[in-house]
Amino acid sequence: MYLNLPLVALLCWYSVSDLKGKNLGVWYYGNEYPFLSWMNKLGLSTNGGSDGVTVFKQGWDILPLTQGDATCVSTMAYNEYWQVLAEGLKPSELTVFKYEDEGVATLEDGLYVLEENLKDAAFKDKMVRFVRASMKGWKYAEQNPAEAAEIVVDNDDSGAQTVEHNTTQMGEII
Repeated sequence: MYLNLPLVALLCWYSVSDLKGKNLGVWYYGNEYPFLSWMNKLGLSTNGGSDGVTVFKQGWDILPLTQGDATCVSTMAYNEYWQVLAEGLKPSELTVFKYEDEGVATLEDGLYVLEENLKDAAFKDKMVRFVRASMKGWKYAEQNPAEAAEIVVDNDDSGAQTVEHNTTQMGEII
């Protein structure tokens, strides 16, 4: 239940007009398509050179930006953006490009079923109950973000999650 699309196109040091000749980190695994559409819309080649941009497959972190290897990196509004700020960068030092604002957004997360399965009454009933329960859970999380963050942290076996970070994430996606 995202009220806002969570994928931020790119977090950059520069404006669109300054992107030519720069290195851009982009998540792949399907996340590259809105980016490639945007570059096409801007008329920028993604094969490098002075009239285009050099694209590399970014890992699931912000290191290319914070270590100076990239001018822009892919981020989620609820996660990596806040990691960049935690590294000491200020919002005023960054330019955020959201795919939805650039006219190239795609649906991100969702639940999908095969149409033929919906002909099965038991399957359809199970899916309806699942979606209703999910929406009820998201509604509860929206109304109780601090508790929702605690629940996530309490169920994190890795120990990597923090209440503060998860509360911030809740604020971005709800």
